[in-house]
Amino acid sequence: MQRSLEINHSINNKTYWIREKENGTVQIDPWIFKNEQFSVTAEYKLLAQPSFGSNKEFESLLNKSDVKIREWVIAK
Repeated sequence: MQRSLEINHSINNKTYWIREKENGTVQIDPWIFKNEQFSVTAEYKLLAQPSFGSNKEFESLLNKSDVKIREWVIAK
């Protein structure tokens, strides 16, 4: 069973939902886009340490960590 997450309820007084389909694509319902499919890419950094002794320690580890890229395919 796939979970849906409510993402908006203010556009045209409708509720919009997002979920990941079994094939890995992401679906938004109801579909409001002109294209049948598009992709979204974001950069992120993953830190193994959950807490830091100071802002300086956090900034240092953040600056040393590798940038990773994640892509999501949004499809009808």
